[in-house]
Amino acid sequence: MREQKFISYVVLIVMLFGCTTGEKPVEQYILAKTAYDAAAGADASKYAARLLYRSEKHYKRGEALFKDRYYQEADQEFKMAQKYAERAETISRLKQFQAAGGGNY
Repeated sequence: MREQKFISYVVLIVMLFGCTTGEKPVEQYILAKTAYDAAAGADASKYAARLLYRSEKHYKRGEALFKDRYYQEADQEFKMAQKYAERAETISRLKQFQAAGGGNY
């Protein structure tokens, strides 16, 4: 009888903790989208196309994971998307500045 009760408690605990999906990474979702939009607005498709493509790829993968409720994995994809988008924007703005005759870096 005690063993059966113990097993019941263990099963209940496993079910409770196994069903949690974690917190939704809404903030990372928004930051990744904003960074991507800023990079696209900085004409990164012309000056840093590879980085912008990587950002878009990670963002779309993050969206799919988010919809499927794999929040931890989605959070990581959104962080990678943000990282690549920010790099793309920086490089794009730097190349535009250099092309306009500003500074020798």
